[in-house]
Amino acid sequence: MAVWDWYAEGRNSYCEACRVRQKQTAKPINCHGCKGSCPAICPGNRRVFELWRLVNTQWRVGLGGMIGLDYTAVFRIAAVYRMKITPGLFEKLRQLELRALLHNKEG
Repeated sequence: MAVWDWYAEGRNSYCEACRVRQKQTAKPINCHGCKGSCPAICPGNRRVFELWRLVNTQWRVGLGGMIGLDYTAVFRIAAVYRMKITPGLFEKLRQLELRALLHNKEG
């Protein structure tokens, strides 16, 4: 399963529920083999996924729904977190944006 599918299907909230339960019970979590855990992220994609998680609420919306990311906000958030947006990182972010727009249009 791709990381995008894991994220788009809301499985990341499952992981958050486990973290909350771990804090409440003080018992360690063993995520190995859990169907809800995030798939491995290639080292070259970790930065873009981290940025995606920070900016995926910054959408421009019109009458027809989502139009695209608000890149003014994206660059500002990246600056706050001291993330340099290289051309490669920007292109990967655009691919995630396109995937999200297609997912939203289908669903």
